[in-house]
Amino acid sequence: MVHGIRVSDNTTNNMITANNIRNSGSDNGVKFETLTTGSSFNIVTANMVSNSSLSAWDPGNILLSGKVSYNSICGNVLHENNTSGIVTKSGQNSNNLISSNLIYKSSGFGSEMGIKIVNTTDSYNELFGNYVLGAGFSLGSGFSNRIASNGTNTIYLQKEKINTDRHTSGSPIQATTPRSYIFLQSLH
Repeated sequence: MVHGIRVSDNTTNNMITANNIRNSGSDNGVKFETLTTGSSFNIVTANMVSNSSLSAWDPGNILLSGKVSYNSICGNVLHENNTSGIVTKSGQNSNNLISSNLIYKSSGFGSEMGIKIVNTTDSYNELFGNYVLGAGFSLGSGFSNRIASNGTNTIYLQKEKINTDRHTSGSPIQATTPRSYIFLQSLH
C-alpha cells in the first residue's frame, strides 16, 4: 500500500508543508488518525495532493479523523482525486481552521463533497475562503456539493454560505471573538 503522510496520536506543533503527494494509492494524501489522545496545533499548508485512488468508504484527501482539534489546514491544492477533498470524521474534531484551499475534481464518485464535516460532535470548525470546483456539481460528475456540514456551530465565510448574527439595536455590532458575519445597516 502506498501512503501519503500519516499523523498519529498525540501529535502537536508540527508543520506539514510544501509536499507534492501524487498517486498515493488507496490511502489519504494527509491523514490525521488519532485513537486516544488527539492531535492539535499542527499546520498543513502549501501541499499538492493529486491522482489518489481512494475509495468512497475511506474519504478525504486531507482527513481529520478523531479528536483532531486546533489545527490549520490552509493553502493546499487538491485535484483529480477520487473522493472528497477535506473531511472530518469519527467525531470530536473541533476548532480547526480550513481556509484558502483549492479543491478541484472533474469526474469520479458523484456523491462526494469538496469539504465534508461528517459528525455532529465536530464543532466550531471554521471554513474560510476555500475554492471548490468540479464539473457540473451533479451526481456522477465531480462533486455533488461544494461543502456539507453536519457539525455543530460550523463557522462559514464562503461565497456559498455566510453566517449572520442577529442584531436588533441601532448601534453597530462589537466583535468580542473572531466570528464570520456581515452587518448590513440602512442608510435611511
